[in-house]
Amino acid sequence: MSKQDITRLLGGWEGYRIGTIQRFEPGEKGDLAEVWIELMPLKRRRMKCSGCGRLVSTLHDIS
Repeated sequence: MSKQDITRLLGGWEGYRIGTIQRFEPGEKGDLAEVWIELMPLKRRRMKCSGCGRLVSTLHDIS
């Protein structure tokens, strides 16, 4: 499956492209299998944390 297909399947991320995709089996990063998707901004811009509102250089989502 291509990165474009994955992006479309997951609903897309406006302003971002997929960098890398990693799958971890149960026990590698926790008790359950996980998929990590790296999102790369299409344009250089400052990111803001939706929790505290501060400008940040990196973000992560744990949902």
